[in-house]
Amino acid sequence: MGCYYVQDAASMLPAELFTAHDAPLTLDLAAAPGGKSVQIGLRLDGRGTLISMDCWRDRMPSPEENLRRFKLGGDARAELGDARRTPLSEIGGQAFDRILLDVPCSNTGVQRRRADASPFLLA
Repeated sequence: MGCYYVQDAASMLPAELFTAHDAPLTLDLAAAPGGKSVQIGLRLDGRGTLISMDCWRDRMPSPEENLRRFKLGGDARAELGDARRTPLSEIGGQAFDRILLDVPCSNTGVQRRRADASPFLLA
């Protein structure tokens, strides 16, 4: 268990471009369900700290479970919090080397599968 995490190619791209392998302290905001956090954690390969944060309590079990399934504990943790209201220095205790914010409301990862999400249909 924990060997695979199925993601759309568009969902995988931000973490792939992020190149977190050289960042000792990394923050993934709006992280639920945690797929990008898993990718970042695997790239860190124990060489840094990853904080996977989301502001919605009901979504937090997903990143927590995914970090645990991929055995990314110790150097990776999920936290409930809202970076709009909490100074980043309070979240990680120091300045972050990298921050990923792939805002979920962009919906770009599923647009090609959903005609109703097309930007051309918006009036």
